[in-house]
Amino acid sequence: MEDKELRALEIELSRYRSIDKRIAERQLELMSKNGIDFITHQTNALLNSQEKIVGVWDEDITLRNLRLFKETVGRLLELLDVEQCQIFDLRWVRCYSWRDIKDKIHCSKASVYRKREVILELYASLKT
Repeated sequence: MEDKELRALEIELSRYRSIDKRIAERQLELMSKNGIDFITHQTNALLNSQEKIVGVWDEDITLRNLRLFKETVGRLLELLDVEQCQIFDLRWVRCYSWRDIKDKIHCSKASVYRKREVILELYASLKT
């Protein structure tokens, strides 16, 4: 895989750290756009049925893509070994630099970049 492709995948994975927030924001955005309110202030009862809310969410392509991305990364994490999971967490959740990751896991620069490439190639294969 070319370096350009690896960088693009790395940028894509950097969105993972905020995926839950982005999903929640999109759900709220859809609810306000479609006039859906969760709770009335007087009775604390649902104004709209859960089926209507879920239906609106299921029809939204953006929300489906966000969920698909989260699911794909979840599958990736299941396939990674312990060290690869640690690298993933340090890089794409905690935003460590590759230099800091190298020091944290006690390996050479070349070794950490090989491990990066394996993770990114596995992610790319799951996307297709």
